[in-house]
Amino acid sequence: MYPTLNPVTAGSGLSLAEFCALAGKSGFEGVEFGIGAVAEIIHEKSVDAAREVFASNGVKPGAFGLPVDWRGEEANWKSGLEQLPELAKAAQAIGCLRTCTWIMPRSEVPYEENWKFHVSRLKPVGQILADHGIAMGIEFVGPKTMRTGPHDFLYTLDEALQLADETNGKGVLLDSFHWFTTHLTGEDILKLTAEQIVHVHINDAPDKAVDEQIDGERLLPGDGIIDLAAFLQSLDKIGYDGPVSVETFDSELKKLGAEEAAEKAGKAMKSVWEKAGL
Repeated sequence: MYPTLNPVTAGSGLSLAEFCALAGKSGFEGVEFGIGAVAEIIHEKSVDAAREVFASNGVKPGAFGLPVDWRGEEANWKSGLEQLPELAKAAQAIGCLRTCTWIMPRSEVPYEENWKFHVSRLKPVGQILADHGIAMGIEFVGPKTMRTGPHDFLYTLDEALQLADETNGKGVLLDSFHWFTTHLTGEDILKLTAEQIVHVHINDAPDKAVDEQIDGERLLPGDGIIDLAAFLQSLDKIGYDGPVSVETFDSELKKLGAEEAAEKAGKAMKSVWEKAGL
């Protein structure tokens, strides 16, 4: 496993080169990024030039966000499918073989109808990615406070694994906050294989009851009440060796500049890593 910087935590709005430099300077070994920027560098320069953006800053391309608008209008989804092979080729060229998408845990339509919609939209996406050796992970969103629609939808680990199976996905994005808010433990992680975990997000929760947690209120690792040592140790035991990306929605952190926020995030990651004995 290696600590990875997510632009949600620090660096949003920076160019890819600037973001990689920020991550490397702050002690991160990897970055989570947008694949479009890589494809643009490859188109304008070369694959080697794209690889060098990461290598020159001492970071790995950990994972990229799924570049298809599959939730919206059908025309946008189809357009995304048409562009995806070229983007997947770019990701494959730099050795980044992980991407993920999250699922809203509420729905305006009944469960079965919404499930069919998700399968129909994501299955061809997953197939294109698989054709390029890229694993697609499904992220379940755990907080009970998010389930405010007329119908509940996918919000558990088992459901995420099932949707991955039905959409040519390879497993899940396991987020410590969603793991915590669905009352999971380290034992639940130990039931998984490393191959079932495509990507990992790490963050912490404020001191309030599990079922009262708010999705947009997440702290830096180590600043809250989640047992992150158990989370990381369990991942280590099953042999997960991919990126662990710090994703927070801390209002105080957002008030800081990118450098200070990234530095704080780097120190937080180092601390939880050491507490877990990794």
